Formats: sequence, C-alpha cells, structure tokens
Amino acid sequence: MNTINGSQLLLELDCTSAVQNARDVAALAQSAESQGFHTLGFPDHFLVRTPIGRRLTLDCFTALATAAAPTRQLVLATHVASAGFRTPLNLIRQSVSLQNLTEGRFELGIGAGWHQGEAEATRGHAPDTARGRLLKALEAIEAAWPGSVGEPSAPPMLRPDQRELLAQLGSAAPRPLVKIAAGGDRLIEIAAIHADVIMLTIPNSVRAENGIHSRAVLERQISVTRRHAPRTPLQAQIRTIVPADQWAEHEDDVRCLPDDPELARLRVEWLRAQGIHRISFHEADPSKIAWISEHLHPAPG
Repeated sequence: MNTINGSQLLLELDCTSAVQNARDVAALAQSAESQGFHTLGFPDHFLVRTPIGRRLTLDCFTALATAAAPTRQLVLATHVASAGFRTPLNLIRQSVSLQNLTEGRFELGIGAGWHQGEAEATRGHAPDTARGRLLKALEAIEAAWPGSVGEPSAPPMLRPDQRELLAQLGSAAPRPLVKIAAGGDRLIEIAAIHADVIMLTIPNSVRAENGIHSRAVLERQISVTRRHAPRTPLQAQIRTIVPADQWAEHEDDVRCLPDDPELARLRVEWLRAQGIHRISFHEADPSKIAWISEHLHPAPG
C-alpha cells in the first residue's frame, strides 16, 4: 500500500454542482489545477442537490474523461464510485480506460453505497448488503491486478471466466490508487486491509441520528483504523464553509469549516494532528474555491 509522509497535506476539490456539459467540466478542472488542488473528484450519485433543486449528475467516469484533456498534473478521482452500480467487469473496464486516458492520473475511489434508495434501485447483479457489494468490487480489483489489494476474506463471488477476463483487462493499464470510503467499523476494517487511502465518512447510524460527524466520532474511527492499518493515509471531508459568527454552533462537526482564515487553519491543523493526510472539499462556489486555495493550500516544500 502507498504511504504518505505525515507532514504532507493534499487537498481535493469535489464537484458538487450539477455541471451538464463538457465546457463546464473542463473549466472546473482547469480551475482546480491552476489553484493548486491535488485531486478533482466527481460523485457517483444519480441526483445532486443544487440551489434550484435536485438535478441529474453526469456519470463520474465520463466526466473525469472530459476533465483529463485540458489538464496535465491534476489527479482525477471517482468520489466515490458506488460498488453496486456496475458489474465488476464494467467497473474494471472503465477504470482501465481512465488510467489510459489520463496517462496514470486516475484514482479509483469506491464505497459500498450509503444511499438506500440508490442501492434498492440498482439491486440485481450486486449483493444485497453494503459489505457484500464492497467485497465483490475488491475481488474484481484483485482479479484484474493480482497481489494489489489482496483477496477479500469471503467466499469467491466471481466465476473463473469472469476472473480470466478481468485479468486481461487489468493487463492493459497499471492499477490505479484505490481509495475506499468507510464509516462503520466493519467497512473500516475492510478498508484497512485493502485500501491505499481510507476516506472516513459519517457512519450511517450517526447520519440517521443527528447528521453530525462529531470530533469524537472521527477520533473513534481513526482509532479503529489504526489498530488495523497504522500507516495507511486517511482522508476527511469538508462539506460546508460556515460564517465565522456561526462557527460555535457548527464547531463539533468535522465536515464544517469557518470562513475565518485563522480559525480554518486551526481546524485543519487539528485534523492533521489526528493523522489526516488528505482533505476533500465539497464546494461549487468559485469564490470559496479560491478562498480555500489561498488560505489552506500547503506551502511548497
């Protein structure tokens, strides 16, 4: 597995706006690269909330292929691909295609899929449980690139002919970095075994209870992770930038950041002190993207 020096901090910009055409995707990618973001991610939900309501999103793999053309160094990631949306063969085929189109800049972010409605709507070829969906996807990655993420500790779900074809697909491109999104203990334990990077997400039980990814919850997740993977890089998410005068009521939610530069740096330093190596920002407002880059981007060297 890849490791990152604890002093480094990588910033990721995740597309939350419902961009609908190639021109907007290219502009977003160029902006992210020029402002020093390490990674640009696209979501894998069918719909996304916008100020004018829910809108259809672009397929994340298609959007990333579009973002590849006008950029040269920007890492392009699925943030994150839902393990149940695609067959194993399609998942690997699309990953191989993006590795080649980006000349090795693709990062495969994958998760079990937390949205129950989407999981129900796509049920058929995928296992019924979140754990099963993720394990089947990991089995496909291991079949495509043997020895890369390790065989999942579960009975095989892929047929021999599928594994053979996956191996042929995998031989056409180097394996991408694999980032696994995980919130609950069982998924964190799977990610600790198989991931190059672990993105710690709000557990479904907490999402249902109060929707606050508290500092105590994050600290506990990190403790669980470190028991199994002491050196695997960790990623946290910032979903909302709040006015400084409202910070006191949001301070305990690790997905929030104040718009005061000094307070924001203190929060980022706290995350780094917990062992976070990467931070992703769910932001669409160009002025806030520029603010993040200006105040939080790590100094060169």
